Amino acid sequence: MRAVVCALALPGEALAEPTRGRARVRAMLAALRGADVFSRVLLAASPLLEPHRGLDAAATGTDRAANVLPPLPEDHEAIHARPVPEGARRAALALLEAGADPLAGHLFVNYRWLAPGPPLALGAALADFAARARASGRALAASAATPADHPCQLRRLFTIRETLTLGPHATGGADAAPGLAELLAGAPGLAGPPSHVALAEGRAMAALVPGGARGARLLVDARMRPDALELAWSTGRARPEPQDDPAPAGETAPVLRFLVEGLDGLEGSQALELLVLDAVEHGGPFDLSRFDAPPGAPWRPAPDGRGMVRTDTGRRIRGRQDFPRVLVPDAGLLYAADLLTLAADPASPPALLEMPGTMVVRTEIDLLRAELAGLPLP
Repeated sequence: MRAVVCALALPGEALAEPTRGRARVRAMLAALRGADVFSRVLLAASPLLEPHRGLDAAATGTDRAANVLPPLPEDHEAIHARPVPEGARRAALALLEAGADPLAGHLFVNYRWLAPGPPLALGAALADFAARARASGRALAASAATPADHPCQLRRLFTIRETLTLGPHATGGADAAPGLAELLAGAPGLAGPPSHVALAEGRAMAALVPGGARGARLLVDARMRPDALELAWSTGRARPEPQDDPAPAGETAPVLRFLVEGLDGLEGSQALELLVLDAVEHGGPFDLSRFDAPPGAPWRPAPDGRGMVRTDTGRRIRGRQDFPRVLVPDAGLLYAADLLTLAADPASPPALLEMPGTMVVRTEIDLLRAELAGLPLP
């Protein structure tokens, strides 16, 4: 197994200060070499920590391949993308280009990662994570922690792109509206005809099919490409929940499927409004603010659109006592059983392994928090 210290310093970060950053890199390299489970310890460094040739020579001896990451331009963007430590993917690509065995097993260590205990225990913590990652049997495994702010409290902002009217649909053949047959064909197995249909420029763009074990199904033409949808009528609201994509691998589904709960009080003759929403990702004007439920999260929007409910119990989340337990990757450690999986864009989701008491330091405030927590500082 190999280890790579990812020392991709970003401008303005606490550890980008050369003296402090080099001290932390040396500590990481020494811990990995002392762990005695890594056949080779490499360094992926950036220009902010130069001169790193001397650092390489001191920490990795005569290993000429120690610096596996080509220097980045000084004007590179300061981007942090969980769950991968900064520089890990580029280091993986460099290793593959150099002919490294992709299945040898590689541990990528963020030089910002701090662990509790004396400095001598750092190597044991890294070796323990690597062993747990290998035992997981997954192509990728990442360190994770319990977030200080539970993500079920987070909200997403949306603008309303357009509002369509889902009008009652008379029972009859799908030929009543152009495009309706294609919508229904995109979700085979649904029982019964649609109760409501939304038209745009004379063509069916959405259809509501009642019944089903968990609720009604909303079928939407994929060309609409909504970031989210919301249903509203005179006595209530509902947030359709995306369903699994029925398209074969590598193909785009022509019809998007959504589960809709909370329509029990809706009369068949009553029209609904279908709000087609676009997400506001980087601030700016917005029309709606809604709680967020990423795919696979143990919570989801409440059927009435007000707040969130747990997926395991169906109970509404009313306070911290109701929060489901979650782990969030911290971009501290990443084990790649297969370098090709890490080099892929996008990489497959990793297994999340909890590392209690650890922290990734990026700001001066993070350094202060680490000092208060008793973590060893560079």
